[in-house]
Amino acid sequence: MAEQVYPGRNGAVDLIRAGALIGMCLLGVLYVVPEAECTGLDWVATEAVRVLFQFKVVLLFAFMLGWGVGAQMRRAKRARSSFTRPYLRRLAGLAVLGVLDVLLVTADDMLLLYALLGSAILPLRHLSARRLAQLAIVMLYVTLLLTGALAGLTYSGDVTLQETALGDSYPRSIPLRVGMWVHMLPMFLMFYAPLVFAAMLAGLAAYKSGLLASDGPGRARLMRLAPWFFVLGVLIPLAFPTEGGEPWVTFVGFLTFPVAASMGAAAYVAAALWLDRRGALPGFLAAPLAAAGRNSLTVYVLVGVLATWLFEAYGFGLEGALDNFAQVLVLFGIAVLAILLTQLLTFGRKHAPLERFLRGVTYGKW
Repeated sequence: MAEQVYPGRNGAVDLIRAGALIGMCLLGVLYVVPEAECTGLDWVATEAVRVLFQFKVVLLFAFMLGWGVGAQMRRAKRARSSFTRPYLRRLAGLAVLGVLDVLLVTADDMLLLYALLGSAILPLRHLSARRLAQLAIVMLYVTLLLTGALAGLTYSGDVTLQETALGDSYPRSIPLRVGMWVHMLPMFLMFYAPLVFAAMLAGLAAYKSGLLASDGPGRARLMRLAPWFFVLGVLIPLAFPTEGGEPWVTFVGFLTFPVAASMGAAAYVAAALWLDRRGALPGFLAAPLAAAGRNSLTVYVLVGVLATWLFEAYGFGLEGALDNFAQVLVLFGIAVLAILLTQLLTFGRKHAPLERFLRGVTYGKW
């Protein structure tokens, strides 16, 4: 397949990343008051966040990481320079930031896990878009088998998922946070990593096929299917939640969430393409969202810092002090503040601090 041309910056890429960042921030509401204990607006807000964003934003980030592999390969080819060494340095830089994020900010960090999975795509980078897409589908089937096993364990009561309070002392929260991450890592790698890797493969396939850059048959097919993907991606988790329902409902929820999350993420990619092509966003929204998309790493870390210090007991201790509807509003405000702060940090510069760090590690230019 001929190499696709990506002239300039792709606005849809920035929209996908910015939208995923906002959704990721809102997901914090799921870890405070269980849905079963919510009523009225609190239940509506919590349920809306769950069905719209849970795991879908993880797949969007993974998709864009795969897309970024293709972009970095193209830059290396045009510059007639090595791809492998800078790419491995980039993954190492991402892993370092992930370790620091776990130690200092949150146990829900995804950077280190993305770095680990990013190394697995290296030997597959020369596959055609078709082969990458086929392999992504295989990984989806693997995920269905593994989540079926997880569903069975959850149904039998052999596995339970729970959160751990970090206490009111920041120094004491560090070993607790690391312990939580270590506890969650095996389950993530065993049951969810194949689906995240599938999204990475799909992202690289999308780059090679020009899905985000040109009006080819692949994009037309995605745009036709997107409304159905969105509806099913919402209705399936709405009907079969993975927590708080009858055991058989939870069982079906675990079995179906990989498909629902994948369809929802695909629908959001289509929405970003539609918005970008039509220039539907006003300037006061487009500019900060574009800055957030270009500097998603800085926004990601800022969101974690702001959220943990607002809600944890060692900070302002708002966890448990707000109902879920109010917390969704606060979390949305945190996302907006992180985006605006990142835009401010890029004033007069092309990149925010963490992006400058990662580019320096990758290319050795500071």
